[in-house]
Amino acid sequence: MVKNPKRTVPLATMLGTALAGIIYIAATQVIAGMFPASVMASSGAPFAISTSTILGGWAAPLVSAFTAFACLTSLGSWMMLVGQAGVRAANDGNFRKFTVKWIKTVFRKKVCCWLR
Repeated sequence: MVKNPKRTVPLATMLGTALAGIIYIAATQVIAGMFPASVMASSGAPFAISTSTILGGWAAPLVSAFTAFACLTSLGSWMMLVGQAGVRAANDGNFRKFTVKWIKTVFRKKVCCWLR
């Protein structure tokens, strides 16, 4: 368990976001310096093109595959987060009682029928 979650979780979230932003900005600036803007504007995969220039043609499909995987996992994580947001709001008492009752009875039955 996290020793001081009220301090550690927000700090880790902010530092992780800042670090990811710095890495992304640095990577895009490297790409912007390697190629003319017209080449990057017409490209569907600028990171794959720059990687193939640096490492060779074998790296472009690998970078494209990892990029697609990152997009799909981000989408899955976002869908799980959105689903938990409503449950958390209901458990914290931020919804009216009839909404909580509807979620616990009607909504669950409809979702279970849909998943079958």
